[in-house]
Amino acid sequence: MDQETTQEHAVIIACMDKRLNAPLDEFMAKLQGGSSGMGVTVLRNPGANVNGAKESIYALERSGTRPTAYYIMPHTDCAAVKLAADNVNVGASDISNKTLQAENLVKMLGEMDSLAFFDTKKNVIFADVAKVKAPHHDIGPVLVVTVTPSAKSYAEMAKTVGSDILDTYFVQALSPGEASKDVFNFAKKIDASKIVVLCLTASSQEKSMADGMVRQYSSLGIDSTAQSLRKDRIKG
Repeated sequence: MDQETTQEHAVIIACMDKRLNAPLDEFMAKLQGGSSGMGVTVLRNPGANVNGAKESIYALERSGTRPTAYYIMPHTDCAAVKLAADNVNVGASDISNKTLQAENLVKMLGEMDSLAFFDTKKNVIFADVAKVKAPHHDIGPVLVVTVTPSAKSYAEMAKTVGSDILDTYFVQALSPGEASKDVFNFAKKIDASKIVVLCLTASSQEKSMADGMVRQYSSLGIDSTAQSLRKDRIKG
């Protein structure tokens, strides 16, 4: 697993909650605007679940852009954490989730036998979104899915799919299977009005992958489309 790193690269593991979109845009800009010009990849799933992002983390650790820093971003008032607690009939708090995900990351990186493990920075940023009020619409929110490395602006991506930054949930992974598991588990729970698989590159491989995901999501009975960041509709 030899590696030559010329640029620091951060991985942010954040919850899919729409209230984190603006704080994430600010945090990414801060990382990218530093003296090192740090590269960034964002992974998003319900609850900032480290184990739920395992395939994506493995892929990054074995890639040419092996992470030099991890940032986990859980948040207050997390519906995913509350749902998980209800399902197993135990109590859970925002603080306990913060601690659990940090422990999961340390354990996972250690098990990977990663050469970068001991000098990889591991940070938890606990976002307080209790006072963020999302707009109320009769139509449900949009769920956006990406499966290629991304540090794109959430304001830009939400605008591309015709939505508002505070009315758009994001699931982001580096494998269709990992992303689709969250889509099938949570699309109806958030009352999504539309699912958009957003292609961030012009590659035919990504477009083909997006088409396949859209076909799967049609079984949910929710309007599902694939679209590129340039607003070109790929499949209805």
